[in-house]
Amino acid sequence: MKKIMIFLFSVMLTMNCVTLAAQAEAPTDFRATRLGTSFACRLSWSNPMITGIIKIVLEREGEIIKEFENTNGGYALDFTDSTIPGYGVYEYAVYAVTAAGNGEKAYATIHFRSDVCNFKFLLWDDIGFGWNPVTGIEITVDEIDYGFVNLARGTAYAEVMVALPS
Repeated sequence: MKKIMIFLFSVMLTMNCVTLAAQAEAPTDFRATRLGTSFACRLSWSNPMITGIIKIVLEREGEIIKEFENTNGGYALDFTDSTIPGYGVYEYAVYAVTAAGNGEKAYATIHFRSDVCNFKFLLWDDIGFGWNPVTGIEITVDEIDYGFVNLARGTAYAEVMVALPS
Protein backbone atom coordinates (compact mmCIF):
# COMPACT_ATOMS: atom_id res chain seq x y z
CA MET A 1 0.00 0.00 0.00
CA LYS A 2 1.27 3.35 -0.97
CA LYS A 3 0.92 6.35 1.16
CA ILE A 4 -0.09 9.54 -0.54
CA MET A 5 0.51 12.75 1.27
CA ILE A 6 -1.28 15.87 0.28
CA PHE A 7 -0.09 19.21 1.50
CA LEU A 8 -2.45 22.11 1.38
CA PHE A 9 -1.06 25.59 1.45
CA SER A 10 -3.14 28.59 2.06
CA VAL A 11 -1.85 31.76 0.48
CA MET A 12 -3.36 35.08 1.31
CA LEU A 13 -2.53 38.09 -0.80
CA THR A 14 -3.01 41.53 0.60
CA MET A 15 -3.23 44.38 -1.82
CA ASN A 16 -3.09 48.01 -0.95
CA CYS A 17 -5.03 50.18 -3.34
CA VAL A 18 -3.89 53.72 -3.77
CA THR A 19 -5.84 56.27 -5.71
CA LEU A 20 -3.50 58.61 -7.48
CA ALA A 21 -4.58 62.15 -8.20
CA ALA A 22 -4.16 63.14 -11.80
CA GLN A 23 -1.91 66.03 -12.76
CA ALA A 24 -3.96 68.74 -14.42
CA GLU A 25 -3.62 69.62 -18.08
CA ALA A 26 -2.98 73.25 -19.01
CA PRO A 27 -5.90 75.70 -18.92
CA THR A 28 -7.32 76.50 -22.36
CA ASP A 29 -8.05 79.70 -24.28
CA PHE A 30 -5.55 81.74 -22.24
CA ARG A 31 -5.52 85.34 -23.54
CA ALA A 32 -3.98 88.63 -22.46
CA THR A 33 -5.69 91.78 -23.77
CA ARG A 34 -4.48 95.35 -23.25
CA LEU A 35 -6.92 97.75 -21.64
CA GLY A 36 -6.59 101.00 -23.54
CA THR A 37 -3.34 102.89 -23.17
CA SER A 38 -2.90 102.19 -19.44
CA PHE A 39 -0.52 99.64 -17.95
CA ALA A 40 -3.30 97.11 -17.41
CA CYS A 41 -4.50 93.98 -19.14
CA ARG A 42 -7.34 91.50 -18.87
CA LEU A 43 -6.35 87.85 -18.58
CA SER A 44 -8.94 85.19 -19.35
CA TRP A 45 -8.92 81.38 -19.61
CA SER A 46 -10.89 78.18 -18.95
CA ASN A 47 -9.80 75.86 -16.17
CA PRO A 48 -8.78 72.33 -17.19
CA MET A 49 -11.58 69.75 -17.13
CA ILE A 50 -10.50 67.90 -13.99
CA THR A 51 -11.91 67.36 -10.51
CA GLY A 52 -9.94 68.05 -7.37
CA ILE A 53 -8.54 71.46 -8.24
CA ILE A 54 -7.10 72.97 -5.08
CA LYS A 55 -6.31 76.33 -6.64
CA ILE A 56 -5.51 78.11 -9.89
CA VAL A 57 -2.25 80.08 -9.93
CA LEU A 58 -1.56 83.08 -12.16
CA GLU A 59 2.02 84.26 -12.68
CA ARG A 60 3.66 87.22 -14.40
CA GLU A 61 7.32 86.76 -15.31
CA GLY A 62 7.52 83.71 -13.00
CA GLU A 63 6.13 85.52 -9.94
CA ILE A 64 2.71 84.63 -8.51
CA ILE A 65 0.34 87.60 -8.81
CA LYS A 66 -2.98 85.89 -7.97
CA GLU A 67 -4.35 82.58 -6.66
CA PHE A 68 -7.95 81.47 -7.12
CA GLU A 69 -9.35 78.98 -4.61
CA ASN A 70 -12.74 77.24 -4.60
CA THR A 71 -12.97 76.90 -8.37
CA ASN A 72 -13.87 73.89 -10.47
CA GLY A 73 -12.73 72.27 -13.66
CA GLY A 74 -14.04 73.80 -16.86
CA TYR A 75 -14.94 77.16 -15.30
CA ALA A 76 -14.02 80.32 -17.20
CA LEU A 77 -12.04 82.81 -15.12
CA ASP A 78 -10.62 86.26 -15.73
CA PHE A 79 -8.46 88.74 -13.89
CA THR A 80 -7.41 92.34 -14.53
CA ASP A 81 -3.74 92.96 -13.87
CA SER A 82 -3.38 96.65 -13.10
CA THR A 83 0.02 96.31 -11.41
CA ILE A 84 2.15 96.15 -14.58
CA PRO A 85 5.34 98.04 -13.70
CA GLY A 86 5.88 99.83 -17.03
CA TYR A 87 6.92 99.40 -20.64
CA GLY A 88 8.10 95.98 -21.70
CA VAL A 89 7.06 92.55 -22.88
CA TYR A 90 5.48 90.38 -20.18
CA GLU A 91 4.85 86.65 -20.10
CA TYR A 92 1.96 85.28 -18.07
CA ALA A 93 1.40 81.69 -17.02
CA VAL A 94 -1.66 80.03 -15.49
CA TYR A 95 -1.95 76.51 -14.07
CA ALA A 96 -4.05 74.34 -11.78
CA VAL A 97 -2.80 72.77 -8.56
CA THR A 98 -4.20 69.37 -7.52
CA ALA A 99 -3.15 66.77 -4.95
CA ALA A 100 -0.70 65.51 -7.60
CA GLY A 101 1.05 68.91 -7.68
CA ASN A 102 1.28 71.71 -10.20
CA GLY A 103 -0.39 71.07 -13.53
CA GLU A 104 0.81 72.03 -16.97
CA LYS A 105 1.08 75.77 -17.65
CA ALA A 106 -0.59 77.81 -20.35
CA TYR A 107 1.25 80.94 -21.51
CA ALA A 108 0.28 84.34 -22.91
CA THR A 109 2.51 87.28 -23.82
CA ILE A 110 1.60 90.95 -23.96
CA HIS A 111 3.53 94.02 -25.16
CA PHE A 112 3.60 97.39 -23.43
CA ARG A 113 5.86 99.47 -25.62
CA SER A 114 6.73 103.13 -25.70
CA ASP A 115 6.92 103.15 -29.47
CA VAL A 116 3.37 103.95 -30.50
CA CYS A 117 2.14 104.24 -34.07
CA ASN A 118 -0.80 106.43 -34.97
CA PHE A 119 -2.61 104.88 -37.95
CA LYS A 120 -4.90 106.99 -40.10
CA PHE A 121 -7.10 105.39 -42.72
CA LEU A 122 -8.58 107.35 -45.62
CA LEU A 123 -11.10 105.10 -47.27
CA TRP A 124 -12.34 104.90 -50.86
CA ASP A 125 -14.44 102.32 -52.58
CA ASP A 126 -15.62 102.06 -56.17
CA ILE A 127 -18.31 104.72 -55.52
CA GLY A 128 -15.91 107.33 -54.17
CA PHE A 129 -14.76 108.79 -50.85
CA GLY A 130 -16.12 106.72 -47.95
CA TRP A 131 -16.54 103.04 -47.27
CA ASN A 132 -19.82 101.46 -48.21
CA PRO A 133 -19.72 97.89 -46.90
CA VAL A 134 -19.92 97.54 -43.11
CA THR A 135 -16.57 96.06 -42.12
CA GLY A 136 -13.45 96.63 -40.07
CA ILE A 137 -9.68 96.73 -40.25
CA GLU A 138 -7.65 94.50 -37.97
CA ILE A 139 -4.04 95.45 -37.17
CA THR A 140 -1.92 92.35 -36.61
CA VAL A 141 1.85 91.97 -36.29
CA ASP A 142 3.48 88.55 -35.93
CA GLU A 143 0.06 86.99 -35.29
CA ILE A 144 -0.60 89.31 -32.32
CA ASP A 145 -3.69 91.51 -32.52
CA TYR A 146 -2.91 95.15 -31.74
CA GLY A 147 -6.07 96.90 -32.74
CA PHE A 148 -9.32 96.86 -34.65
CA VAL A 149 -11.06 99.74 -36.41
CA ASN A 150 -14.78 99.18 -36.80
CA LEU A 151 -16.06 100.89 -39.94
CA ALA A 152 -19.70 101.87 -40.31
CA ARG A 153 -21.30 102.38 -43.71
CA GLY A 154 -20.14 105.65 -45.25
CA THR A 155 -17.04 106.00 -43.06
CA ALA A 156 -14.47 108.15 -44.82
CA TYR A 157 -11.85 108.49 -42.10
CA ALA A 158 -10.73 106.26 -39.22
CA GLU A 159 -7.89 106.66 -36.75
CA VAL A 160 -6.42 104.29 -34.20
CA MET A 161 -3.33 104.50 -31.99
CA VAL A 162 -1.49 101.20 -31.63
CA ALA A 163 1.65 100.22 -29.71
CA LEU A 164 3.71 97.94 -31.93
CA PRO A 165 6.77 95.85 -31.06
CA SER A 166 10.06 97.29 -32.22
